[in-house]
Amino acid sequence: MSRYPLILFLLIFGLYGWSQPEILSKKVQLLASSELSIKGDTNISAFGCDFNIDFLEEFTDVNYQRNKNRITFTNAVLFLQNRGFDCGSRGINKDFHEMLNTKDYPNITLELTDVILNESKNAIAIVLITISGIQRGYSLPIQIYSSPSNRFVGSLKLNINDFKLEPPSKLFGLIEIKDEIDINFDLVAEL
Repeated sequence: MSRYPLILFLLIFGLYGWSQPEILSKKVQLLASSELSIKGDTNISAFGCDFNIDFLEEFTDVNYQRNKNRITFTNAVLFLQNRGFDCGSRGINKDFHEMLNTKDYPNITLELTDVILNESKNAIAIVLITISGIQRGYSLPIQIYSSPSNRFVGSLKLNINDFKLEPPSKLFGLIEIKDEIDINFDLVAEL
């Protein structure tokens, strides 16, 4: 009689293992037409930093599982070299790299962990962002287009204080960078 619970246990967990979604792999390449930028404000004017996609350390093999409307990813990480951002002038670029502590942390990483698909072309992406060695998780709405190419479009507001970034002070503190910045992206991928 003591064998039956063991057999039942093995049967249940055996069936559970068979019902797991299959792990799939796909080669992904971001195309040169992709765009990524950071926008912010000071108490005097707005500023923007555009990322040169040529500096992108891209991922190629992405593993994922699909379970109904949720896709879970492993190794879907973008490494953005800080020196790939151009803020329009040498002085602003220097301040930007100083704020990001580029010397010690040369990359910003964006790790896609999950996408929750809606019925339309909208979805929610769950990402882990690491800046200056500090990682934070975010959930953001994205739009997905599949024709004529695969595009993923979205925007995320973040507070630089979440990453313990200290903005440079200019003119003895008369010019101050506001804490919130916008990250805007339009990523075009070949899948």
